[in-house]
Amino acid sequence: MTDPEFRELLLPVLRADFTASETCAFVAGPQLTCPITALGGEQDEDATLGEIAAWQRHTTGRFELTAFAGDHFFIDDAWEAVVTTVGERCRAPRLQGHDTPPVRCPGRSRSAPPPS
Repeated sequence: MTDPEFRELLLPVLRADFTASETCAFVAGPQLTCPITALGGEQDEDATLGEIAAWQRHTTGRFELTAFAGDHFFIDDAWEAVVTTVGERCRAPRLQGHDTPPVRCPGRSRSAPPPS
């Protein structure tokens, strides 16, 4: 954090993370129908694999949990595997019966097209 340019890039992200963590609260709603892929570190004490697996209850679609060696910052050592995993999931064919309509992004006027 001694590099001013790096600090200028990083501090807004950290502030936003802390703000979200301190102000966001879960509000129950209908389950999603889209697939969820959850990633986690096998030795993560902040977000255990059991806690990550609980995301399954938020979808009627496919749920996949991929665990990587490491702790909360597993992505530092396993970034190539993480990128490969995310890329594979994004390219995976959608399962019949679990198609979702286009999503609206806050602040945008157009809806995103569904993945092919």
